[in-house]
Amino acid sequence: MVGTCPPFTLNGNRFDQGSYEGRFLGFLDVVDPRTLTTSDAELAAAQALLSDFKARGEAPPGKSDEDLWQAKKIVTAVRHGRDMVALEARLRW
Repeated sequence: MVGTCPPFTLNGNRFDQGSYEGRFLGFLDVVDPRTLTTSDAELAAAQALLSDFKARGEAPPGKSDEDLWQAKKIVTAVRHGRDMVALEARLRW
């Protein structure tokens, strides 16, 4: 499973939640400390990429499934709640 990138789905999980390894990798993805340093510009770019995917129904030209999964990871880590409010970096711990 490590080293492979499944096709992107907006509402799906990157890792197989039916296996221990998939759940573990999903957990590591969620608690990745690199998301703490995400800038507003990176967040905006990730949101734009996901919006573009949603409008097209497929990856925009020049973007891979890996890019889409990374964008989803950033948005999920930084935006929270029903209103998708962006948390400040100091509050993400």
